Amino acid sequence: MGVGTNYFPMKLELEPRLKKLVSDEEFKHIEAFPSILRLLLHFDFVQELESQGPTRMQGFGGLSFSRVLDNKKLFLDSETFWVQMNYQLIHLMDFLPIADWSLRLDDTYLDVFAAVHKLLKSCGKLLVLWLHVPHATSESHGFRNQWV
Repeated sequence: MGVGTNYFPMKLELEPRLKKLVSDEEFKHIEAFPSILRLLLHFDFVQELESQGPTRMQGFGGLSFSRVLDNKKLFLDSETFWVQMNYQLIHLMDFLPIADWSLRLDDTYLDVFAAVHKLLKSCGKLLVLWLHVPHATSESHGFRNQWV
């Protein structure tokens, strides 16, 4: 919520209470999540990262951005950024078509999922293990029959 609707399930003044419930590292990911998702759905962001190539991305120092909720300036260092991208990949799986991927190649979430998966894999940063889906075909948006 909040990404496409600008509806936020939590008021900003509750942030200090949330911070007490999670570690500092977890909070970094929580507060960054909607902003990074918006960047991914814009798609140019993923294409720009991919255009840098895996070698150049190894020197990636991190990402500065504004938080969706209140425009607060945030920064994710490189390691935290790649973990966040894996969280985003897991989240995007919730929105993938259940079947007939080859008939849904215009699906925004499928496009973004494929781009993020490709980026993480090419940069050696894919931490998510995705098991084989028996009914997926090799034509299904460039994925093969193994999901590792």
